[in-house]
Amino acid sequence: MDRLTNSIDYCQLHCDFGKQNECFFQDKSKCYEKNIYEKLREYENLDEQCLLLRLPCKAGDTVYKPNPITLSEIVEIKIESIFITESKINISGRTTKMKYSFCCSPSDFGKNVFLTQAEAEQKLKEMESD
Repeated sequence: MDRLTNSIDYCQLHCDFGKQNECFFQDKSKCYEKNIYEKLREYENLDEQCLLLRLPCKAGDTVYKPNPITLSEIVEIKIESIFITESKINISGRTTKMKYSFCCSPSDFGKNVFLTQAEAEQKLKEMESD
């Protein structure tokens, strides 16, 4: 994705060099614009350094997994919390019957953890046919 910001300070883009501090005091909307610009620039810098993790789900979402014990049914898990460590994503949630926790990596989504029931059922059929 192309950057929306660059290394030039917001003041340099929108203010006269001699009046950099004045312009924000005279026009409060410029202060707000500057804050947005600086925050976006910070996120773009983090993204370029691969320091942002984009999760495919969040607390409140539902994920689906083949039951690891029986491998004959799909477990539907309503996510309550997500805890990220250096190597794993720990997801805690609830099924209709009990509390459920599991660890996965981002690459497990689409392989062992699914965002739709149809994807999970397709995986289960593949596992049964093997």
